Amino acid sequence: MLADESDNRTPTHFGYRLFGCEVGIRFPSVKILDYADQAEALEADPNPFALVTAAHLFTRKTRGDPEQRHAAKWRLAKLLYERPWDKQRIIDLFSVIDWLMRLPTELEKRLMQEVYTLERKVTMPYVTSAERFGKKKWIAARQARRGGCASAEPTRASLRHSA
Repeated sequence: MLADESDNRTPTHFGYRLFGCEVGIRFPSVKILDYADQAEALEADPNPFALVTAAHLFTRKTRGDPEQRHAAKWRLAKLLYERPWDKQRIIDLFSVIDWLMRLPTELEKRLMQEVYTLERKVTMPYVTSAERFGKKKWIAARQARRGGCASAEPTRASLRHSA
């Protein structure tokens, strides 16, 4: 899967020669740009990677338009919660989408409020008190680093780093 912006570069093999010997491999490849006209199909696809692909495409499409990016990111966040996935998968996928689709601080705050409101409406598996404590600690550390806005749910790695 290639995420570059070149329309004409799609490698299908790799190899090298040295001292009369040759080693190589042939492989199929696909470019994310090939899916640019299939956003609706990607959003409907049950494969988690389809939403990541959609996020990449929306990131390119909304470059320079933060309001449109907010709308696209919010749409993807809602789709995560519509899937029959466990909480950790949703957190992990949202983390990738959040990394791809950066927003200005005010829009990020608005998005997180929308996500928190959505979470309260969606039945999620029980969250232990340790998870709630860790989340609050992670959010406080994140807000201190970013100047007031936490942009995603914590991951185990980020909790270790903020301890």
